[in-house]
Amino acid sequence: MKRICFQLYILCVFMVFGLFAQQTTEETVAARFIPSKTNPFRNEIFEITLEIITTGIDIGSEIGIKSLPPKEVLLLTGFEEMQPERSVQGNRLKSIRKFKTSARSPNAGTIVFSPTLELQIIRRRPSFFGSFWEENQAEIKTEKIIIETREVPFAGRPSSFSGGIGKFMFDVSVSSYNVATGEIIKIQYLIKGKGYMDPITAPEFPESAEFRSYPVKIIKSEENTRVFERIIIPISKNATNIPPCVFSYFDPEKENYISITQRFQQIKFHDQKIEKIEKYLPQESRTGEGIPVKSIAGESVRGKITLVVISAILIVGCALLLSVKGWKHKLVIIAIVFLLIIMTIYIPRLASPPFTITEETKARIAPSFSAEKTVIFQKGEKVWIKEEYRDWSRVISRNKMGWIPSKAVQK
Repeated sequence: MKRICFQLYILCVFMVFGLFAQQTTEETVAARFIPSKTNPFRNEIFEITLEIITTGIDIGSEIGIKSLPPKEVLLLTGFEEMQPERSVQGNRLKSIRKFKTSARSPNAGTIVFSPTLELQIIRRRPSFFGSFWEENQAEIKTEKIIIETREVPFAGRPSSFSGGIGKFMFDVSVSSYNVATGEIIKIQYLIKGKGYMDPITAPEFPESAEFRSYPVKIIKSEENTRVFERIIIPISKNATNIPPCVFSYFDPEKENYISITQRFQQIKFHDQKIEKIEKYLPQESRTGEGIPVKSIAGESVRGKITLVVISAILIVGCALLLSVKGWKHKLVIIAIVFLLIIMTIYIPRLASPPFTITEETKARIAPSFSAEKTVIFQKGEKVWIKEEYRDWSRVISRNKMGWIPSKAVQK
């Protein structure tokens, strides 16, 4: 019996020492933020890595970060967790969890911040009856971070620089080099790479007496890609050479500007007859001589009637102002005259359009099937006809305008 009691006593002693050894195992948690650059340029995109190092404990999945700079000072994307690193040192488990985010400073200057982490600490506690998990909230203060943001240099800045910062490639493509005079040519500009792309625009097209150029539009905008499209029209057979285009960006690694020039093949003209571009454009956009575009008489008459009514209101208002005394009466007359003028101008515009689209039709920027398509008018949509040219009508709804075949609209 004494022997059994002694064995139980020894077992209890070992259990107590075992529990004490487990409880005295070193438990630590530390965190730090590591910026990939401490002196980036303004709007340069760089990375910030958050490392959380734990020994003998674990942390929960919910991690809060306090005391970050405001968005006006430092823009951060969401933190993305990387593959954790784990190792065993003696009887301790060491874990390193990493999170990365992209950062960008929209202004030059010094940024100083010291974030605080809110963590859920998870410990495994032993007992005489096994072990259990204990969870506690904790705040971890990190070291101070200083980022000196530099301004992009002005010296050597090319005129073709639109604000792109990073590393990019630039390419162009042309719809056709074999065209007729007055035929549409589409130029696509592809800009692709890694960096700050928000302000990037397409290269400018120089003014030319041989080409007519239209405003550029974005046809593709993704995270690292921009595709722009510009329409040009050769207006004479002398327009055989499209002017080269230049795209410039700032490379923060080389700390200088990079310019890429793309040149085009020579245009070859065929004998297909295309109407002069002056005939394609709406009346207010044409310059020089050309076949006139007929305006709708109703619009002109309505404008003249509106002008006559406004003139009559003004004459009567002036007469009443001269005949009455007292500022209160004069102010009332002025208010009534102003209200009548507003009603005369805007009430006719509220009337329902008198014409109807008979079938779904794609409108164009000019009265020609070779002109660029713009918007779509749906069947049954109400429109006004602003101008007519041959078999084409320039129609307008409350938020759309374009040239469509006259057979696609009826009263």
